[in-house]
Amino acid sequence: MHESTFISMLKDKDKRFLKRTIRMIIRWEKEDCDGAIYNLHGDNDHTLPIKNISADEVIQDGSHMMMLTRASDLSPLIENFLKRNSSQ
Repeated sequence: MHESTFISMLKDKDKRFLKRTIRMIIRWEKEDCDGAIYNLHGDNDHTLPIKNISADEVIQDGSHMMMLTRASDLSPLIENFLKRNSSQ
């Protein structure tokens, strides 16, 4: 799945759904988290560009859809993070 798939998915969504979703994201009132957070971010994410992100790990050629397109690459990173933080 690549950028063309993502664009196709957006086109298939109801415009009211997209407008409501964007509004929710913009108005999101973030709360602090007591637990550990591990931010994986792709350097090829055009939806949320890396220049705006403070990532723990930057994935080379990773896109916004990399959880779907590169799950096998990301799973070991997430598993290692969970092992390191399971006793906290």
